[in-house]
Parts: sequence; structure tokens; C-alpha cells
Amino acid sequence: MPKRVPVTSQDIEWLRQNAENLPVKDIAKRFNCCIDTAKRILHRNDIIHFDGAKYEKRRDHDLKMWSRPCMGCKSTDPRPKNQYFCDTCRENLDMENSHDGWV
Repeated sequence: MPKRVPVTSQDIEWLRQNAENLPVKDIAKRFNCCIDTAKRILHRNDIIHFDGAKYEKRRDHDLKMWSRPCMGCKSTDPRPKNQYFCDTCRENLDMENSHDGWV
């Protein structure tokens, strides 16, 4: 799974104000990600739209959720089905950079 790029509400507001005047390359540098990821962030938040299936929004209504306890902290907060660790535990275990999901 690729590294997650954290985007705060302040970042979204900044993008809404400045995205039209900046090249995507500069936006990617600000978020420390590749150009395609920057385009996905812009498209997902309805700031700038790009043609192509890889920039389409995730269909949240198709995303099945579950409340199975996290295998790390036992939290029962809803998360995508088949995600066995919550986001916090995934970051703590550095699963984003692991090839097989286990540390």
C-alpha cells in the first residue's frame, strides 16, 4: 500500500485559494508527494478536475466498513473491511512501508 499523504482542512483551504495559480509540480513539492498524487488530492477535493480513471473519486458508498476490534489497540471504530489494524496502529507499526503488511 502506498504511503498516505496527510491533508488537513487548512491544506484544503490553501489549495482552494492557490491551486489555480500554481503548477501541480509545486503543489506536489509542498505535500512531499509525486505529481500524480497531488492531482488526485486536487481532484478528490473538487478543486481541479483531471481527465482519466486514475483520478476518479473513491466511491465511499461501495466501501464496506466493519467494527472488528483492531489487532493492535482493540479499537472498534469503523474502518474499511479487511483492514485489521486501525490507521493509528498502522502508522505506529510502519505498515505503509512494509512489503507484506507485517513488521
